[in-house]
Amino acid sequence: MLELTSGFERCFGFDANEVLGNRARSFASLIHPDDSEAVDTAVVVGLQQRKNWNINYRIRHAAGHYVWVHEDGGGVWDDANGLAYLEGAVFDMNQLYASLNAQFSEGAPA
Repeated sequence: MLELTSGFERCFGFDANEVLGNRARSFASLIHPDDSEAVDTAVVVGLQQRKNWNINYRIRHAAGHYVWVHEDGGGVWDDANGLAYLEGAVFDMNQLYASLNAQFSEGAPA
């Protein structure tokens, strides 16, 4: 991980410096074990097709619980047509999911 915004710590509780350059942990190590294969597949397919990937998955918060996120990412290619790096945005979707769950579970038949 080369760059993270200040929102990383606010959303996930980890100091960005722990993840930058994999100093204390990698970003991938924070992905829920049940979701990591789907995330890996989305990235590989996106790179193979040279298209962005869009995926929802869970990231471990520093407090130990998991936070639902949405990622929109893609590869950045250099002048020699090689993969230079990956870039993307990860959005905290936890409150949205909780709101939807509450909205649609109210009055739902058991």
